[in-house]
Amino acid sequence: MRSIGLWFLVTAILSLYSCGGGGGRPSPSPSPPPPNNVDELIQEGKSSLISGDGSSAWNSFQQAINLAPTNPDANVGLAFIDLMRIGNDIVTFLSEANELIFRNVSYLPVSAVVDTALSNETLFNFGRFVAQSDNNDLKIEEKTYQEIREKIIFIVNSLNSILNRLDKALTSTSSLPGWRFSIPKDWNDPSAGTISISRGDLLLFSASLEFILGFLNFSIAYVPGEIGIRKNEFGDVEITGLGEPTEVEDINEDGYIDLNEIISASGFPNGFGMLADDGATRLEDMVRAWRNAFNDVKEGFDSYIQGNELVGHWAFDMTGEDFNDFVNDWDSYIKAYLEDLIQAFENGATLSVRPEVLSDFPELEDDPGTDFSLSVNFAEFFTNLPSDLRNFPIRFIMDVDGSLRLPVNVEDAFPDTEVLGLFPGGLSQENFEKLFGN
Repeated sequence: MRSIGLWFLVTAILSLYSCGGGGGRPSPSPSPPPPNNVDELIQEGKSSLISGDGSSAWNSFQQAINLAPTNPDANVGLAFIDLMRIGNDIVTFLSEANELIFRNVSYLPVSAVVDTALSNETLFNFGRFVAQSDNNDLKIEEKTYQEIREKIIFIVNSLNSILNRLDKALTSTSSLPGWRFSIPKDWNDPSAGTISISRGDLLLFSASLEFILGFLNFSIAYVPGEIGIRKNEFGDVEITGLGEPTEVEDINEDGYIDLNEIISASGFPNGFGMLADDGATRLEDMVRAWRNAFNDVKEGFDSYIQGNELVGHWAFDMTGEDFNDFVNDWDSYIKAYLEDLIQAFENGATLSVRPEVLSDFPELEDDPGTDFSLSVNFAEFFTNLPSDLRNFPIRFIMDVDGSLRLPVNVEDAFPDTEVLGLFPGGLSQENFEKLFGN
């Protein structure tokens, strides 16, 4: 399976904004009488969308929604245009994050990935879209955390609106086998043809947005205190609000190094790691988004398999033999793993390496880390996170060279072996060693 198809679907839609489809008005011309039935409005909206006229497409789809609120084509069309309209804000935000953080932090391996994603034209012209953005060059030389947070909240609210429309479309297409919706292969070149997306595609597209939504909610659940980012006169990035780091010390002389001692030595300002006023709600929203994402992935591939859609699919394109092998693996263990993850984000589940996996990958049989069965509850864990991250119940020990590592005994590393409810019943010494290699 190739995840690049999902990235293409997101970035191809975003790129329409840069092509004039994000709200530009068509040239004045004599207009025919407006259509007054849903089918005509839908067809008019699709034609406008494919030609890059987002404003006209929006009007047509919105009129259709007024007549038929649950119409799948109208809801999908409006969802795509909504994403188009916030696309420039999303890409500008990512571009500035790359400029301010990753590009200037050489020890982060992600920097090379981000640079490639923002410059390589082969990634479905996404790099070219970013290069054309009016805001690609950083114009704001200094940003406070609050400014960054407000931008993230705007994107979160917009994604929630888009996902609400997609949910309406998914509900109505559940009883429409063979449903399809066409988008252009290349928004810059209408002659390139279209891609026909199915309900399975829509489910995976929705899942990709939900994963992003969950991450964004988590990113603003805690606050870093009075921290900001700016570029100095040499063009280098500086993080404002930090004090001078000091050597990590065992302040309370208990023989361990806890997070409070690590954070105190790092120079972070007062308030760093405190739960935001809406932090608990943000964490709940994150858990819900990720649970929905895993569920949509499961339903999406179920839809593909039921419709025999992966043979020749535009993104996954399996041969008949590969498709049959995937179906067997899906029925044997892949679907069950997704169901376990969904339950883990709901009320807890037991995760283990299934025998079917070991039969497919016999090289794993000799790896002791694969022989485990572990009860986990992500929902409980994120609900119980402390209001101050300094109080997270984990401890390290310091080696003679000053490096930190986990102790060899689980009770020393995690005084609460349930780790805030993440491991119901407690993390055993055996599983601790398998998870952390101690």
